[in-house]
Amino acid sequence: MATITIEVPDEIAKQYDAISANERESIAALIRAYFLARHRRKVEELQALMTEIGEKAERNGLTPEILEQILSEK
Repeated sequence: MATITIEVPDEIAKQYDAISANERESIAALIRAYFLARHRRKVEELQALMTEIGEKAERNGLTPEILEQILSEK
């Protein structure tokens, strides 16, 4: 694991220094959960975009066979 540094107001830093190790681990877990959820949203958005592109290509007549032919021409 890596350590990060974030800027916070002095009062928050003082409060953080005063909390227990368990409370600090809870805060770290919340931060990890935030970034994992953010990553999942990006993956889901990409999957939705790819599905939309595929559906649009099919509506416009692009079949897997035509795509294969186009790709093999290069």
